[in-house]
Amino acid sequence: MDINHLETEEQRARTWGEQEHPDASPQHHAAFVNAATYALFRFTGRYGGPSVREHAASTVLNESDVADWAQRPREELYRFLEPVVYGSVSDIHIKTWVMLKDICFDDDPTDIEALNEAAKGYSLTTDGRFASTRIWPQSLRKLRMIAAMRDESVVETIDRLANEEFARLRYSKQ
Repeated sequence: MDINHLETEEQRARTWGEQEHPDASPQHHAAFVNAATYALFRFTGRYGGPSVREHAASTVLNESDVADWAQRPREELYRFLEPVVYGSVSDIHIKTWVMLKDICFDDDPTDIEALNEAAKGYSLTTDGRFASTRIWPQSLRKLRMIAAMRDESVVETIDRLANEEFARLRYSKQ
């Protein structure tokens, strides 16, 4: 690896991030630089980290259809990383936090607060899968509407719907 090329790319990413997101935290800027260099060199960590945003960016990079980001325009790479590193806390951040928070030590304090709150009700199963006991706001609104239409509580609605689905699945197996 050419260290001069690495330093040039780090500075390029840092400059872009600071120009596009001047009010972002130092932790977000560091995560952006590390994510960009990971995409280009599969090497990271010279700008602090790791953080939840850096791990989340690595996940989306590894899951992307792009085989070699070094062959793509930098603007395309930066725009791809932007919502993960500079955007609001989302499902990918929550999942990463639940799985990797013990090895994340360069997180923005406001992210830590938001992630701790958002991660309530999430856990890892014994086989390493991500599980949730949390009801999404949209689902809860629908359940409340159904419950109101039937003059029953939300718990009664959930129980009734679960029993109906169980019976349907059992019947379809016969």
